[in-house]
Amino acid sequence: IILAAIVPAFMHFFGVFCQVHFEAKKLGMEGLRPDELPDAKAVIRREWPTSVPLFVLLAVLFSGYTPYLAAFWGITACIVIGLTNRNPAVAVALCAVLLAAVWSGQLPEWPALGPIIALCLGLSALWVIKDGNAGKTRLVDMVDAFVVGAKYAISVGAAAACVGIIVGIVTLTGVGFKLSDIVTSTAGQMAAVLGQVVPDVLFSQVAMTLFFTLVLTAIVCLLLGCGVPTTPTYIIMVTIAQPALAKLGVAPIVSHFFVFYYGVLADITPPVALAAYAGASMAGADPFKTGNTAFRLAMAKALVPFVFVYSPAMLLVTKGFTW
Repeated sequence: IILAAIVPAFMHFFGVFCQVHFEAKKLGMEGLRPDELPDAKAVIRREWPTSVPLFVLLAVLFSGYTPYLAAFWGITACIVIGLTNRNPAVAVALCAVLLAAVWSGQLPEWPALGPIIALCLGLSALWVIKDGNAGKTRLVDMVDAFVVGAKYAISVGAAAACVGIIVGIVTLTGVGFKLSDIVTSTAGQMAAVLGQVVPDVLFSQVAMTLFFTLVLTAIVCLLLGCGVPTTPTYIIMVTIAQPALAKLGVAPIVSHFFVFYYGVLADITPPVALAAYAGASMAGADPFKTGNTAFRLAMAKALVPFVFVYSPAMLLVTKGFTW
């Protein structure tokens, strides 16, 4: 899945980067002068221990362990590095021990985590006591981080719980399959009408049915994705919108990426562009103008899912892929 997402994600971010760059050049905006920039080597030398939790998280996740266990070890590494004031020796030792356990397949599972948590807390407490007031400040900051994280987790958890209800209703009532029937039958009717005008040499009936199914599915995903966090969005899209594409023989990974892209696109599509509104609140900008600008910059993203279907090679891992 990660390999499949790399190329389109890179193209999207590179495209937006270029647009922002040229927009800034057009408006005469300038960056920091060379003398104002921090020294990259000094920053890396001072801050590199803070990257250890990320590497731990990825190493555990890529080794086949569950996302929950990967998150646990990433958070544990983050706490230890934070409370020990980003000590390089602690970072190296922690990383070496965890990676050795991962590669040997001996990473402790849930039953054995109690003593490890106690050990980490004990070492961190010793470090806090040794550092005096500075250690106490870091401890307060860490507790505050847990409080903020819990607040964000509550909002996401509530949304995920509501999505569970939606998925249950859709599964038990068969709404998802009914919706896919409506989409495919409507697309077939549209293709039949257009087929009377467009000769088969240009577009066959099957090709036009697929195209209109993609368009209608995209509209459904945009509507259903409004105001919903990313993970619940994917669950809803796969349950309700993806069966329509599966009925037309679109490969599973392609159809999943198609509906997911359009579901997430709802976050920057006015009038419910939540991600753009969040950015506007941080920048102190007009929310609706920010939403319109975000949608304009991401318009290419609206075309990419169609490329997935008509040229699956972009996802790298599809059947029959060649460079």
